[in-house]
Order: sequence, then structure tokens, then C-alpha cells
Amino acid sequence: MNFIHPPAQHGKYPDRFADLQRELDGPLKNLYSEVCRAGWGRDETLAAIIAVADNIMLAEIGNDAMNKGLKRLR
Repeated sequence: MNFIHPPAQHGKYPDRFADLQRELDGPLKNLYSEVCRAGWGRDETLAAIIAVADNIMLAEIGNDAMNKGLKRLR
């Protein structure tokens, strides 16, 4: 199992995004390798990882919009 370290500092700081990318790099490479070893192609694996990330982002945006709408109704 991969351990993800928390941010180096609380709140925003200049290298926060780069730090997060470094934290995600190993686990995502491991996932990519496992999927490819299972027989999926490299291109389709990368496309699927990107599609899943997009779906997560869209769900988060949808949740935020719904929460804002519900807050207005209260």
C-alpha cells in the first residue's frame, strides 16, 4: 500500500501543486503498471485513468452546484 503524505504546509504555498503531483506519481504509476500487466493496453489505460479523473472532477463540480442550490433553498 502506498502512503500519501499530507501537504508540507497548511493552506496555499508555492510548491503545493508540485508536492501533490509527487505524492500521486508513485501510486498512479503502480496502478498503471498493474492494469497493463493485467492485459490492458497502455493507451487505453492512460485514457481510462484520465476519463475517471474527469468523472471525479465533474461529480465534484455537480456536488458543489447542488450544495449551493440547496443552501439557497434553506
